[in-house]
Amino acid sequence: MKIKKLKIIIGLLIGLLIFESCSKDSNEESKVLNHVVGIWKPIKEGEIYTDQTTSENAYNECAQKSSFNFLENGTLLITEFFTDEVNEVCIEKTRPTFTLGKWEEINKEYRIITSYTCEVDNVNFTKEIMPVFTFNDNDTALRIKYATNEVINGKHLEFYYTDFIKVE
Repeated sequence: MKIKKLKIIIGLLIGLLIFESCSKDSNEESKVLNHVVGIWKPIKEGEIYTDQTTSENAYNECAQKSSFNFLENGTLLITEFFTDEVNEVCIEKTRPTFTLGKWEEINKEYRIITSYTCEVDNVNFTKEIMPVFTFNDNDTALRIKYATNEVINGKHLEFYYTDFIKVE
């Protein structure tokens, strides 16, 4: 009889441990979703060179109408706007454009997987881009970093980035 009670107690303890472990994972996943999921607008872009010099440019009002909408299911919806210099109007960008957007978290590092579709000399090509992004300012701002090995004006560019703020 004592062995049966001991098995029941051990079974209950194992069940509680599994339940506690699952609820912790769920809470951690929920926390990730809370600061990723939503609509983010770009506010500035910048470049950081290997010599640690930087260059930043604020987005104009039109470009700030662009958005990255991170959905809970890992989908990323991207809408881009630009100023048509000839007609001086703000319009939605249709080419070149980001397509096939999604986001994921791997080992506490976040990344976006998108394809960039462009037409050059009447030929369409798609390039997959996988930048990483980080959070700052209490998870209300994020920075998407694009690694590169370009040389601009004789200086080696380490990476360029776009800073976003959460709007919804």
